[in-house]
Amino acid sequence: MHDVLGTLLSHGSFVFAVVMLTVLVVAEDLGHRLGRRRAARRAFQEQETSTIGAITAGMLTLLAFALGISVSVALDRFDARREIVVEEANAIGTAWLDARAIGGAEGAQAAKLLETYARVRLAYTSLGQDPAAERALLARTSALQSEIWGAITPLVRRSPTPVTATLMEALTATFDAASAQRAAYANQVPEAVDWALIAASILSIGALGFQVATGGRRQLALALLLAVMWTGAMVLVTDLGEPRIGAILPNPAPLAWAIQGFSGPAPPSQ
Repeated sequence: MHDVLGTLLSHGSFVFAVVMLTVLVVAEDLGHRLGRRRAARRAFQEQETSTIGAITAGMLTLLAFALGISVSVALDRFDARREIVVEEANAIGTAWLDARAIGGAEGAQAAKLLETYARVRLAYTSLGQDPAAERALLARTSALQSEIWGAITPLVRRSPTPVTATLMEALTATFDAASAQRAAYANQVPEAVDWALIAASILSIGALGFQVATGGRRQLALALLLAVMWTGAMVLVTDLGEPRIGAILPNPAPLAWAIQGFSGPAPPSQ
């Protein structure tokens, strides 16, 4: 399911919206045609029409409830990805400041590596749907973490001061934030939820078309408006749930601001 959504959203949210709207309109039309055929064969009693309307209303109510849950789940995942970007940017900035404060060859090397590390993390956060590039950036992240740790470890062993301890804590927070961000990007809306929501939407809109055909004159404009609104809700769910594609993506600005801060004045020499 995610592959299907990913293919559609990779061409833009508009393409996905057009496909979803078309599917819903076709479902409503099929339901209406089926209802007209049924009505032509027999005259529906008022009680039967009321029963069909009640069942359709129940389906639409349940669908709205499912949509609300899906939006909530997708929004929680989006918020997690957005917040971890800020946390990682703050952690990198703190580690960089601590490395600069220590000074010396090790501190300067660690600060330089952290500048490169921040740019790699910015590229990872801003990356679109490109699995190969994502794997390469993750590998580069791991390599830089090892280099940074290797540059600082001799200094910490040689001079276990409060300043070096603070730097180690900042580096640990930095590396933990990278792992948390990777997990947040992998934590998408469950595939079963997407399937269930789309299937329920098709069935409910089709049932609405059937109910209208058996109960009175067709309101094509209102049916189309409902399909458009429902399509917008589906686009919102998929955009929030997909971290690499769509129109709603985490803002990488905090990492860019951290990189801009690297050009600040050098600390006073000791």
